[in-house]
Amino acid sequence: MKILLRGKIYLTIFCEFALCLKVMFVIFITFNKCLFTRKKSYFAGDPTAGRFMASEFPIMLFGLPAATLAMYLRAKATKRKAIAGIMLSAALTSIITGITEPIEFSFIFVAPILYIFHVCAAFLSGFLTNLFDIHLGYTFSASIIDFIVGFFNQKNGLMLFAVVGPIMFALYFTVFYWLIGAMDIKTPGREDEDDDNGSEDGSSGEGRRSISVQPVSASDKAREVLAALGGAKNIRALDACITRLRLTVANIDNVNKARLKGLGAAGIMDAGGGNLQVIFGVESDMLKDQIQSLMKQDLSSVASVTSVGTSVGKNVGTNVGSITINSPMNGEIISVDSIPDQTFADKILGDGFAVIPSNGEVYAPMDGKIVQMFRTGHALGMVSKDGIELLIHVGIDTVKMEGRGFKALVKEGENVLAGTKLIEFDLALISKEAKSIISPVVITNMDVIKSLEIVANAKGKKVNQGSTVLKINLK
Repeated sequence: MKILLRGKIYLTIFCEFALCLKVMFVIFITFNKCLFTRKKSYFAGDPTAGRFMASEFPIMLFGLPAATLAMYLRAKATKRKAIAGIMLSAALTSIITGITEPIEFSFIFVAPILYIFHVCAAFLSGFLTNLFDIHLGYTFSASIIDFIVGFFNQKNGLMLFAVVGPIMFALYFTVFYWLIGAMDIKTPGREDEDDDNGSEDGSSGEGRRSISVQPVSASDKAREVLAALGGAKNIRALDACITRLRLTVANIDNVNKARLKGLGAAGIMDAGGGNLQVIFGVESDMLKDQIQSLMKQDLSSVASVTSVGTSVGKNVGTNVGSITINSPMNGEIISVDSIPDQTFADKILGDGFAVIPSNGEVYAPMDGKIVQMFRTGHALGMVSKDGIELLIHVGIDTVKMEGRGFKALVKEGENVLAGTKLIEFDLALISKEAKSIISPVVITNMDVIKSLEIVANAKGKKVNQGSTVLKINLK
């Protein structure tokens, strides 16, 4: 009964839609004859010109935008807000510029059957535009801009908006909406929870930090994209075309594909051999320039610490218990939220605490091994015997100082005891040239941490190096 009732409802809707189309056709046909059916020709004088190109306009202006609406409505309710922004920007990109990759890459790999329909629908579009004798041309792609630019060369253009376009919109929406639901296709916003926290190919992503999807400002997006790509040291080559970033990375396992999608990537193409394409739409070229600027400054090099010591991290959990981290400097202890840098404050790299130093010395806050000493001497990464990966970063934006005022006292690979002096720095020079002297101390492999807290007698107070600051419980 439910199926019959639903069928009657759909049939009623279809009949009403057909009636509306008929009324629209009758109303607009007169205007079309008066304004749009004059004999048109392009610069070469060919009266048949524009037949082939016209077939693409219904797809880009109506069909694919309808597909984005279907994917949005089929997304999980908890993810629709994030998907709405992605799909709206992709739809507008298709309509305004005629660039369709951001939409197509959201379904072409996860659902080849939808792409097969897309190909067949393109054939139908050509049949309909030819049937209604629509002639349109373009300079770049079948966008609304090119429709306006070539308006005085077109023929029967109103039929595109009155008849063919609505038909393609209804067809794309119906097929996408039905197939996605019937076949449980994992279009954006429908991924399983495990997929959200792992890699794109369904692996667990062991040794890789998963970052929850959250909105970011335009000014921070390039930095977070770079961090998700594994940091500057992981990128061997970077370029972009109008719709995508083209990269060659040193280690594909250091790329957090789930985070890239959370930052707005409509699709990710892994061509093998470290060759990667990330679809960000028309902002891709701008992102490339911003990322290259960050790479020159080496600001994002701290992000590569998240992938350091993964072999150690795999063994974490055998020594379950409480661990303490000491202050590496003399100074006032503050929370990570108070750091004047969005990447640290939003805990993109990890959680921990920060120090407002009162002198220019950094000491080991725990026993461990130095796994990375940055060439500028402003930051280092170390791993404890329990597998805790710790990043100590002296000041904010201190990498711009290019090592001036810093002296590294240890080398990569050295084992150190708590209290060993690691770095000396010129506090006065940093106060003058850097954004801030506040120095983050963060755990970068939070996936092994059950809970952490700044001890009561340290938060907001001045302490000496070696004083217990952080209490950690491992999973």
